[in-house]
Amino acid sequence: MAHLPFVDFCVIKKITLMLRHFLVLISMALVVTGCAPRPDPDSTAEMARVYGECTYAINTSMLGLSVIDSSDQRHQMIQQIVDELIKTRYSNFPWKVHAQVFDHPVPNAFTTGGGFLAAFSGVYAMADDEAALAGVIAHELSHMATIDTMEIAQYLERMLALRIQQGGLDEEYEVGTALKTVVDFCLAIPGLVNPKWKNDLIVEDNVEIDEIYGDKAVPHIPYTYSQDPESAYYVSLRDPEGQALNSSCNQGYDETDQNENDEFIVINPEYYLTTYPDAASLPPIPDGLGGGLGGLPTAEVLWKADPWLQFQQTAFMRYAECQADEGSMLNLFASGYDPLALNQSFSRMLTMFEMDEKSSDWRFINHPSLGQRIEDNRAFIANNSDELPTIAEIEQSDSPFHSYVALTSQVASFETARDSAREALFGTADVAGVASKDIAVKNVDVIDDKRLDNFMPITVADLALVLIEEFSKHKQIAGKSTLGKSKGDTQCDVFSAVYKKLTGKDSVACLSVD
Repeated sequence: MAHLPFVDFCVIKKITLMLRHFLVLISMALVVTGCAPRPDPDSTAEMARVYGECTYAINTSMLGLSVIDSSDQRHQMIQQIVDELIKTRYSNFPWKVHAQVFDHPVPNAFTTGGGFLAAFSGVYAMADDEAALAGVIAHELSHMATIDTMEIAQYLERMLALRIQQGGLDEEYEVGTALKTVVDFCLAIPGLVNPKWKNDLIVEDNVEIDEIYGDKAVPHIPYTYSQDPESAYYVSLRDPEGQALNSSCNQGYDETDQNENDEFIVINPEYYLTTYPDAASLPPIPDGLGGGLGGLPTAEVLWKADPWLQFQQTAFMRYAECQADEGSMLNLFASGYDPLALNQSFSRMLTMFEMDEKSSDWRFINHPSLGQRIEDNRAFIANNSDELPTIAEIEQSDSPFHSYVALTSQVASFETARDSAREALFGTADVAGVASKDIAVKNVDVIDDKRLDNFMPITVADLALVLIEEFSKHKQIAGKSTLGKSKGDTQCDVFSAVYKKLTGKDSVACLSVD
């Protein structure tokens, strides 16, 4: 059985002054016109909304799974949990959340940001109770709220511009061109972004937000890992009061005791940025891009586009995953859920599938291992003992943190959905304490589906790389520059080619842009 991490994606709500300046430059570059009026994004939240729907449409098209109707109780229960988690933590959450449940037995969930969240029906199979399922959803909401995809894409955009200029490919290439091209692509291909997407932007004061766990006493400050004063991610620059040091994700690595197979070392992006500063220094890339890189046919396409940038993306995604775990813990505390419920499910999965997490090359894996996530979650609680209850208090019988919160009147319905999901996945609803040798995984062909083997969604950064690669091919064929400057039919040809490369489908039309 493959390692089944909870995915997500890949974003920061406390952007530094330098990144704000960078965003202004991008926004200025996004003034484009087309054959018909269209609303272009001109703020971080708007860009995240466009990117979120665009990449969500691409990923779900690649998966090709049927959607469970919104009237189905499994969908409604997840929506209730989403509403509860947002209500109790996120003030001024900028988007309506589009939650969809796909009919597939693999336990997984992901977000592409901007209000788009997906779960597979199999997510019920691993959750003993509502609190465990809430832990999965809270993780995705944390990604969404901090706009991880934008932070990662902005870093890679700067690195891409530098590499292009250093390589003499295009001396006039400007930072922001790749992200602008992604916007053009998303708005040019019909069906990727709803023309009325701005209707999903909301700003509502949330009077019920929890002031203790809602980032008041324990502020969530991602991307504060660097000890280099010259780095944009320097701890003191982003977090002068040092509060982020209470995050286990921000602990440094020991340069004297490096082991590339140790998932407890390879978590901090500083490790990647200092150990592998250029393409020539990359370690051998695993055959088949396995071990968490994703089982989609497009994975190799993305790595071939620019291996070093993909490697850097892996660094940021591992860190963002750790941060989202800790952000979700605060959300669970604020909502009154048992914050350790998901750990119990992770522990059972480790036992059931007899996972050997020490055998993987963790430099190439986007998510921390289940064992590391368990340890980090507990460490986060311990590191913030002044503001958070102790683990002993959480685990006591009269703890104020519960297994059921939003679904207290639907416990039987939840357990029915859970048992049905386990029956579909394992052939039995009783999985407690069952070892892998004693369990018969049902529907093996579906479980081994390569579309879903450690599925990792295509991100904004991935789209940028594929688009750049395709424009480069057209440049070679045409004998003239098209990167970031193409118009009309040439641009539509590139967009259509990329859409087909990712989804296997022909686009029905393309709106050309200037």
